[in-house]
Amino acid sequence: MSIQGLLVSVTVICLTVITYSHAKTVIFQPPPLTSYVNYHINVAVELANLGHDVWISVPHYMLERNIVKDKPVKIIEYGEELGNIELLFYKNIAVVDRFWAGEPSLTMKSLFAAGREFINRAPQFLSEKSFIDKVKSLKPDLIVVESVPFNMNMVVLPYMLDIPFALIGTIHDVIQSKVPFSPGTTPFPSDSWSDSMTFFQRVKSTLIYLARINFDLFHDSSFVSRFAPHKPYKP
Repeated sequence: MSIQGLLVSVTVICLTVITYSHAKTVIFQPPPLTSYVNYHINVAVELANLGHDVWISVPHYMLERNIVKDKPVKIIEYGEELGNIELLFYKNIAVVDRFWAGEPSLTMKSLFAAGREFINRAPQFLSEKSFIDKVKSLKPDLIVVESVPFNMNMVVLPYMLDIPFALIGTIHDVIQSKVPFSPGTTPFPSDSWSDSMTFFQRVKSTLIYLARINFDLFHDSSFVSRFAPHKPYKP
């Protein structure tokens, strides 16, 4: 082997060692709905391709449909006894029926209904011992949680296990992100208003803001004390 070839080989080996020595274990925690799982997988694959040990939490019913086809991403299964959660979810909030009826599918009412559904389901996820034990055993460096408002109950998972977490989502929710803003000029994501709202639209937006910061519209903050009693209470 020539000196040049030897130097190239040493460089490749060094870069490989550096990459894998900085590899992290990351768990993605999307809602148990196909669309969210699919785009979380896309992000997870990119992380896995960088050399990280990447896992994604998937309900049992999705395994039968072979949703996760990408080999670099590993699966944490949960909810075997819950059946097809997605089917029940869409049936109970009737969002598909509204879509085919030509009605707006993303409204405050539909988000509230979705929030109720996930508030009812979250305790089943957070109390499933085999699922929690699997997450613990992996000793993840980071858990990535979907930031859509009705999924925020699942932030309790990394919090109760004392694991750093990050939010990823398709809706930029300034209230959730705690970004300073004026509720009189920033429409709620479910509203089809522009930045040129009427006076009454501004009043409605402000009232929604006040309701969201004072009441649990889409999540249940009592889950913190219920599932993480050993941790400081954070509503």
